[in-house]
Amino acid sequence: MIFEYNGEKRIFIHVPKTGGNTIQAAFIGHGLTMDQKVRSINNQDATDRFDIRGPNTKRKHQSLSSYIKHSPSLQSLRILTAVRAPFERLVSFYFAPFNHAFLEPETRKIILPESVVFNESEFIDLTKKIKTAAEILSISSDYIQIPKKLDVIKTENLDSQFKLLFPTITLTKRLNVSPYQEEATKARQSKELKKEVLHSKHAIDYQLFYPEESGK
Repeated sequence: MIFEYNGEKRIFIHVPKTGGNTIQAAFIGHGLTMDQKVRSINNQDATDRFDIRGPNTKRKHQSLSSYIKHSPSLQSLRILTAVRAPFERLVSFYFAPFNHAFLEPETRKIILPESVVFNESEFIDLTKKIKTAAEILSISSDYIQIPKKLDVIKTENLDSQFKLLFPTITLTKRLNVSPYQEEATKARQSKELKKEVLHSKHAIDYQLFYPEESGK
C-alpha cells in the first residue's frame, strides 16, 4: 500500500498474519492513501475478506520487489511493515479461516467448521510454502536485500509501536481474527514444532527481527 503521512510518501508492506489488515484499514479510514479496499473473490471465508488496489498496488500482500519492478522510483521511499515471531505467525496462518472455509453446495454459502484439528505434517508442509518476511521485504526477488529505510512494528506490541510512529492515527478493531484461538494456543505449546521452524527457512526472520529467540 502506498500512503502519505506528514507530507512523506511511504510504502506499507503487508506481511500476512501480522495485523496488516488493521493497519491498512486505518490508513484508508484516515484518507492517507489513494489505494482502495475491494472485495476479495479469492480465499473467501465470509469474514472481513478484502483486497487492496491502487495505481502501484495490485494486491494487499504485494512484495517490495514487485513494487520496485513495476515502478523503480519507489525504491527511494521509506518502508513500513509489521512482523511477528515466525512460529506464532505460521500457526496463525494455519488456523486462518480461509484455510478451512468451504462452499456449501445447496445454499452456496461459505461455511466455517466449528473446530479445526491441528495436523503437524500439514503444518510443516505449510512452513515450506509460506514466504518469509525477509523475502516479502527484500528489494530484490533473486536474493535477500532488506531496505535501509525500514520502520518495523512488531505485532506483539502493535498498538503501542504504531502509536509511536503515527500518533494522530487510531487503530480500530482487529480484522480477520481466527475463530480457532483455543486450537492455535494448543499448537503453539509444541516445542518440537517451534524447533522445526527455528531450523527452517524462517530462521532468517528470527535472525533479523527476533534475534533473542534465534538461538533457542
